[in-house]
Amino acid sequence: MYKAKVFYFSIYKKETTDGVRIKPGARFNTPTTKVIDRIKPWTKEPDRFRWVQQDDLILQIPDLLLSEVEWISTLLYPIGKGTAVAEIKHDKLIPAHAFALSNTIQSDFFR
Repeated sequence: MYKAKVFYFSIYKKETTDGVRIKPGARFNTPTTKVIDRIKPWTKEPDRFRWVQQDDLILQIPDLLLSEVEWISTLLYPIGKGTAVAEIKHDKLIPAHAFALSNTIQSDFFR
């Protein structure tokens, strides 16, 4: 039986007349440790992932791909990257629909 693993990355080509400037980590903000500690029990094998915050959205990116995703994000304008895990509303974390459909969710935590 064939089993495929897919990592979805949606991008637009960056239109610019000047040269490419690489700014490592320019678009990646790390969530607070309080938020990460609340999200870790939601995920199977949390050591395999890193979490980044984009506005109020927490994204989960495989640790092995983080540097590549950061590099691509400096060259192109990504629409989406990683898997949306939760949205921060005031002091609450609202689980994202994409994470609910993910195979990395620790479903026993939500029962």
